[in-house]
Amino acid sequence: MIATFYWQALQPLEHDYALYPFFMSRDGTVIEDTSQRPLVATIWYPTSQWKTDEIIITHTLPRELGEQFTIAVGVTKENWLDEAQRLSITHADDELYLYENRTWGRLGTVHAKDKSFVLLTPQVHAKDKSFVFLPHLVMFGDVIHLMGIDFPNETYRPGETMTFSLYWQATSSLTIDLTNFVHVLNSSDKIVTQLDWQPQDSLGYLPTTSWQPNHLVVDSQSIKLPSDLPVGSYRLILGWYYNVTGERIPLTTCDSKECVADVVEMGTIKVK
Repeated sequence: MIATFYWQALQPLEHDYALYPFFMSRDGTVIEDTSQRPLVATIWYPTSQWKTDEIIITHTLPRELGEQFTIAVGVTKENWLDEAQRLSITHADDELYLYENRTWGRLGTVHAKDKSFVLLTPQVHAKDKSFVFLPHLVMFGDVIHLMGIDFPNETYRPGETMTFSLYWQATSSLTIDLTNFVHVLNSSDKIVTQLDWQPQDSLGYLPTTSWQPNHLVVDSQSIKLPSDLPVGSYRLILGWYYNVTGERIPLTTCDSKECVADVVEMGTIKVK
């Protein structure tokens, strides 16, 4: 696959910037960038020579990217790893998610199969009738609104994988990246398994600092149940915390009995 990017200088540039397109896996891991194979176009035609009335075309030939990958892009003065050297994205389409203090954007996610490539679109609605729109208001930290839960199956066998989707909406921009967690509890409220993760949408990695206010985020996840899990009923609780300190984000609004301090009960599953 050859990836082609089109660039234009909006004003004369005094510095020779490094263009930085890269490719990520679903969890946000960079699987390919231009650090080993720089863009040839900027070597023979550096940005300080660009004219404002021309379109610059660059190409990159990434290695094997897997069945699904995300294309992202940023610009830096020299060292991409130094966030202070990156240029900020000052104007962007409302549908473009921006990351790390608006220094790079997610252009799209591609599904590759049989030598063909399909550009995926984010899921912005419930998949099926198992979606439950919460009739009560559930708000974490006055900014993260839990809109609903998608729980396709409530009965499992030991060792099976439980799937679910969470529907979120931020009421304003977030300045820190938060971690989501789900705990599966037995009748004694002991954790039998859990999942901690950085938020994602149907296209991949989507940390809370990249959420756009009032945009719906659909985060689908799965938890593998222990193979020796005893038969019985298990409760699922959901919450957020700040990974740097471990501090949980409190429930600032919740008019439901399913809420306790900093967690909300998602529901109950049965293991047979």
